[in-house]
Amino acid sequence: MCPSEGGAVTISDLGSFDRALHIAHMVLGGIFPFWRGHGNFDWPLTAEVFRTGPRGKAHPEVTLIRTFMAQAESRSQRCPAYSDFVGWLMLARHFGLPTRLLDWSMSPLVALFFAVGERHDDVDGALWALSPGRLNERMIGQNRVLLVDDPEVMELVKLAFVPDQSVHDEAKPRTTGRALAIGAREIDPRVMVQQGAFTIHGDGIDLAAIPPQPHQTPPLVVGFRVERSAKPALRQLLERYGITRGALFPDLGSLADELKHKPWSG
Repeated sequence: MCPSEGGAVTISDLGSFDRALHIAHMVLGGIFPFWRGHGNFDWPLTAEVFRTGPRGKAHPEVTLIRTFMAQAESRSQRCPAYSDFVGWLMLARHFGLPTRLLDWSMSPLVALFFAVGERHDDVDGALWALSPGRLNERMIGQNRVLLVDDPEVMELVKLAFVPDQSVHDEAKPRTTGRALAIGAREIDPRVMVQQGAFTIHGDGIDLAAIPPQPHQTPPLVVGFRVERSAKPALRQLLERYGITRGALFPDLGSLADELKHKPWSG
């Protein structure tokens, strides 16, 4: 379902944002959804490692995560145990590494922050709401948010670390077209303050393009267009509510940048 079909409202101010939240609540059947913001309306709901890389080639998934693991411990004191594959995937994703995780938030305000980011003021953004339990019911018949150690989740996790192509080929009948909604582990302050959640993907499936099943009510996802001209004002609004980069990325670099740009009096 594309944002224009599902939303019935374009977000341009606080009032339209509130209407979008109400519509999402009603359309998704009153559940607490996962939220995600896109700076560009046209971006798919696809895990980044399955998108085309910056040089026009596929991302080398196993090489990326294994190299991240090998070099992260000299740069951070909060690394997971080496055998904690789930922890490594979540940590890597929250620091921007392409993985088979797509990050979501339990907070629509956090998602809106990413939808109105300064780098994409020339295009409309999108705010997405996902029904996690309904996604998992569609995929594996279980209407609940999965735990990270559930077998179906662990199979997808382990594939990200296995270079043997035969293992991936053997798993394809079970993982093709599969994406599962899972809870987050607060392995880093970023995950905590962003109220993180995830979907984990078996391939390049676009969650927004999953065709509805006959008589499927409510839908899996609903989306809303964020008006490009309103992005600067929405950023200011979020700042007044305390939703800032410094708050969502609690490190010294973000703190220094936020202090530098504050409108200090005098």
